[in-house]
Amino acid sequence: MFVEKLKEDQIRQIISLISDDDAPESVEIHKRDTGVEVTIISMGMEENYVLHDYFVETFDYAANGCEYIYRKQMLEFFGPPYAERFLLMT
Repeated sequence: MFVEKLKEDQIRQIISLISDDDAPESVEIHKRDTGVEVTIISMGMEENYVLHDYFVETFDYAANGCEYIYRKQMLEFFGPPYAERFLLMT
């Protein structure tokens, strides 16, 4: 619902916050029915993420507190409706 509305620059901003590298060499973004798949190349290594509305699947390394950082950024993008929906789901 929310992740589908993210623009490419917003996705890049999120990835720079949750990955260990602030300036990846390349970023590939693919919107899927199951979420937004993001692959970054950083220092010659590939990192993969799948963004969902309220959590992030990481297959490699992610910054400490990745999901908290992600939800905080999503709240900034989408405001109170994002928080309300999260609280209703938990």
